[in-house]
Amino acid sequence: MHRIKQIFAAIVLASGFTATSSQASPILWIDDASGHLGTVDVATGNVTVIGSMGVVMTDIAFDPTGILYGISFSSLYRINTETAASTLVGNTGISSNSLVFGADGTLYTASRSLYTLNPSTGTATLIGNGGTAYNSSGDLAFIGNDLYLSSVSADYLMRLDRTTGVATYVGSIGVGAVYGMATNNNVDLYGVAGTSILSINTATGAGSTLLNYAGHGLGAAYGTSFIEEAAPAVPLPAAAWLFGSGLLGMIGIARTKMHAGSTH
Repeated sequence: MHRIKQIFAAIVLASGFTATSSQASPILWIDDASGHLGTVDVATGNVTVIGSMGVVMTDIAFDPTGILYGISFSSLYRINTETAASTLVGNTGISSNSLVFGADGTLYTASRSLYTLNPSTGTATLIGNGGTAYNSSGDLAFIGNDLYLSSVSADYLMRLDRTTGVATYVGSIGVGAVYGMATNNNVDLYGVAGTSILSINTATGAGSTLLNYAGHGLGAAYGTSFIEEAAPAVPLPAAAWLFGSGLLGMIGIARTKMHAGSTH
């Protein structure tokens, strides 16, 4: 019985470890107005400058496998996350300033219309526009299956139909020049305006300032992304259940062995 209690305690500790690991501080990747790549810990404001990309990107985005891409209005690049060095993929044939991958690996960009980009060549394909008129301020972001865009001027938060490009007005963010938007968990939408990181309400569009990372070597954001952004999420309860079920199996084995041992 003592052995069973030890294994049960291990299950509890493992579950706690899994939950704690999933709640690590979100690390937001940022490309700034001077062409630098860096990260900001959204919980603490700690900044890490990785280096110069050699090109001023208007946005960045991670694909589902963790490869970082950047766009500079008319060209698509791959970016080394350890050195910040960029490699040209190709010309897009359009002018756009936003970038995001869907979980299926589709790469989107926008201006006054929504497009897909070929990650291997950079070539753009028009999806369309319509509904409420929009003009990309600088970024796209998925929350679940909903595609959002920050539109210039106020800025405004728009929800786009990714199959048609038709936009629905959500609301005013209340802050101008929101050049970056991203999510790390398909629930919380973050925005960046200058060096201010915002939390954006996807139901109303309203933005609220979380922190300002100015003065630590990274300039005003031109684009943002989380490495988890396009990766298919693994629900915590399922992960915890899989881990726990294995340990519960161990309990069953232990009980069987103890019962067998008692007959000798």
